[in-house]
Amino acid sequence: MSKENTEKKEYCIDCTHPASDNLLSPSDLQSHLEEKIKTYTGKKERLLEVTCKDNNVLVRVNKDIINKQGLKNVIRRFLHAKRLSAFIKVYGDTKNGFEFRYMNVAEDN
Repeated sequence: MSKENTEKKEYCIDCTHPASDNLLSPSDLQSHLEEKIKTYTGKKERLLEVTCKDNNVLVRVNKDIINKQGLKNVIRRFLHAKRLSAFIKVYGDTKNGFEFRYMNVAEDN
């Protein structure tokens, strides 16, 4: 199979809620994904594109580089590094998309 015929996959990561509350910036997530996906695959030239538009991060990769679960794990590691994993969860809201949602934290009175 030639490089031109490889199937491309596109994932959209919705960062609307945490970005509107200034907890994280989509550009930080973008740079983290560019760095970590290249590290995990070991093939830097095969990652196609990671773009940031409004509060969404769009990831376009060749299908055989990383699957949805692998991308979710990289995003979860990003949240853990930013110390936000106790408050924000990553949900696969669509077939090719992710959404950050706040966890329900019980308030102590």
